[in-house]
Amino acid sequence: MEYTFRNTPKEEEIKLKLGVNAIEITSGSTFRAIPYEGITEIVLNRNGSLYLMSIRASNVAPLQLSNISYNMNGEQIDLSRGYMTLVRVLHVHLYGKSKILFQTGSEKTKLFLCIAGFTGIAALAFVSAYYLNQLRMVPLYIVGLLIIPGFILLYKIRPSQWPKSYDPASLPTHLLPPAA
Repeated sequence: MEYTFRNTPKEEEIKLKLGVNAIEITSGSTFRAIPYEGITEIVLNRNGSLYLMSIRASNVAPLQLSNISYNMNGEQIDLSRGYMTLVRVLHVHLYGKSKILFQTGSEKTKLFLCIAGFTGIAALAFVSAYYLNQLRMVPLYIVGLLIIPGFILLYKIRPSQWPKSYDPASLPTHLLPPAA
């Protein structure tokens, strides 16, 4: 099984080949292999019609791929059928091979950073109101300052973005492109 893609229009073409014991990755003249036993985590995500998979392995940079690619002219190409096949075949290869974490959603660190950022903005609002002697207007000032970051935080930490594990034998079909 082979899958060829570009994550950005300016990136070199990346070719993945699912071998018997490893994922073989070729980008330009660079070649590397990730043994299935070395894979530590597979993360599936979706953002509208963009379907994403991240393959993390020990001692190598994570491999990010999606159902959207770009041709030589920088135009988007929908590779949904090939992406869906790759995800399914990869999960068959990985099923029962080693201790791999299969999950969906955002990374916990991203969620914690979002909450910490919102808390920092809230603390800054209180401190600046105190030093500007605007304590009479603190409620209005703080609500005005925190309303946009608050909505962003609620969007980022909505339950569908919380990390969840799944069984590779039963893929979450809502994270795979529809069969065309």
